[in-house]
Amino acid sequence: MIEWRDHEESRRALGHPETARHLEGVLTRCHPTNRERVADDLARARTGRGPTLFDFPTEIFEGQVPGALRLR
Repeated sequence: MIEWRDHEESRRALGHPETARHLEGVLTRCHPTNRERVADDLARARTGRGPTLFDFPTEIFEGQVPGALRLR
């Protein structure tokens, strides 16, 4: 069991604005065949839609070890 304390603070810090900032960097260095997908993800993040950097690890935990991550 893994307990993520103060996860709401992490959710805010890793929300859509930070996701957009991250994707801006990814877009500059990704393979040309991925640019359209990354640009689409970036456009969604800029408008507050789509998964965030917070969502990625939580989805991985749930997919690999359901119920092992406890958000507090």
